[in-house]
Amino acid sequence: MFIENVEKVNKYKFRVTADTLVFYVYQSDIRRYCIKEENEFPDERYEALIKETIIPRARKKALDILSVQTALQQI
Repeated sequence: MFIENVEKVNKYKFRVTADTLVFYVYQSDIRRYCIKEENEFPDERYEALIKETIIPRARKKALDILSVQTALQQI
């Protein structure tokens, strides 16, 4: 996969544009997975990013939203 663009969205978050994908990562993820503009990004590293970082982060966010909604319904 070829990284076309890495654009800063806010203080901590970056938008990474690849061949056919767009995903958001934090600055620490960019350093950890060596994401650089106009560079090749190996599939193994992409899979590690998805499995170790993006999916657990999305799962935690979804559970946080559900727990807040549950707490509000109990009021």
